[in-house]
Amino acid sequence: ISTTHCVNLAQGLTEPAIYYQQDPPQRYLNAVKNAFADIRLYHGHAQGMYGGDEQLHGSAPTQGVEFCSVVELMFSLEKMIEITGDLDFVDHLERVAFNALPAQATDDFLYHQYYQQANQVKVSRHRHNFDQDHAGTDILFGILSGYPCCASNQHQGWPKFTQHLW
Repeated sequence: ISTTHCVNLAQGLTEPAIYYQQDPPQRYLNAVKNAFADIRLYHGHAQGMYGGDEQLHGSAPTQGVEFCSVVELMFSLEKMIEITGDLDFVDHLERVAFNALPAQATDDFLYHQYYQQANQVKVSRHRHNFDQDHAGTDILFGILSGYPCCASNQHQGWPKFTQHLW
């Protein structure tokens, strides 16, 4: 079982690009690209995210993707694009923004899912194979589904995405 928290991973992926600003050897950008390649291989999902229902949890489409990690990965990619101009990061950002982000909240952002599943076809209250299971409510749309962090972070995805378009 992994002990890498999915949200912390999304936030930390930008660190080598930050170092690259002050010390520009290619090794820092290679580190980010290698990290993304490993994440895709072992935990990747079709919408550009990774299995992370709290901890990294594999690539099976039944694994959850925490809403906070969607928003935080988008912000990390936005910063990496700003620093590097690398189009691979742009493609990844668009995949997450247009596939993962809209699926996890209602249009008015009054309700959200704590976890989403790739190609999820059913929203119901029952237990899943998640690392953290909040009485089977994790994929239900609600105000406080799972931990309250997502209710605080969900509104940041679109404004930050728009802010970084140019």
